[in-house]
Amino acid sequence: MSRLLHSYPFRFLIFFIGVVFMALGIALTTKPNLGTTPISALPFVASLGLPFSMGFFTGAVNLAMVGAQKFLLGKKFSRIQYLQIPAACAFGLLIDFWMAALPDPSAGPYLLKFLYLAAGALVLAFGVFVEVSANVVVMPGEGMVLALAVVLQRDFGMLKVVFDASLVVLATLLSLVLFHDIQGVREGTILSAALVGCLVKLFFLIRSRLTPGVKDHSRPRKS
Repeated sequence: MSRLLHSYPFRFLIFFIGVVFMALGIALTTKPNLGTTPISALPFVASLGLPFSMGFFTGAVNLAMVGAQKFLLGKKFSRIQYLQIPAACAFGLLIDFWMAALPDPSAGPYLLKFLYLAAGALVLAFGVFVEVSANVVVMPGEGMVLALAVVLQRDFGMLKVVFDASLVVLATLLSLVLFHDIQGVREGTILSAALVGCLVKLFFLIRSRLTPGVKDHSRPRKS
C-alpha cells in the first residue's frame, strides 16, 4: 500500500485532482465579477475583450511561462517539467468547464458574490495544497517564479509577490487598452491574493499536526 501511495501514477493522479480543484477555485472566484486571482487576472481581462475564452487565454499564458522558464534556465530546466505543457492545457480546459457549469451570481446580492469569492479562495488553496503535495511537477505560474529565483538569486516569496503584482498591473493596462476603463481587476483580486496564500499555509499546518511524519513539500522546489 505504501509503495502504491508513493508511485508516480498515484502521485500524478493526486496532482490532477489538485489541478481540478484549482480550476474550480478560480472559476468560483471569477464568476461573481468582483475580480479574480492575480495569476488569472490577465487571461480574464483578455477574455472580456477578445473572442476567446478565459481557459484559452489561461492555457496560452501558462504555455508562454513554460517557454520563458526554458529560456531562463537552459539546461537546468528539468525534463519532467515539460509535463507543465499538458498540465497547462488541462488547466485551461478545466477552467472553461467550471465557468460554464457554475451558476452565475453576478446579478445577485453582494453577500452571495462575496461567499462565492471566499469559497473560491478556499477551494483554490486546497487545490494548491493537493497539487504541491503530489510533488511531481509544478504548475507554470509557480515554475516561472522558481526560474526567476534561480536566475536572479532572490527569495521565492518576495519574487512571488512581485510576479503576482506584475500580472495585475499588466491586466490593468490591458483593460485600459481594450475598454478605456478598469475591468476584471477589483477588490476580489486583492482579497484572493491575501486569502489563498494564508489558507495554503493553514492546510499544510493542519497536515503537519495530523501526520507529523509526512515530508513537507510546501517549500518551493527547483525546476
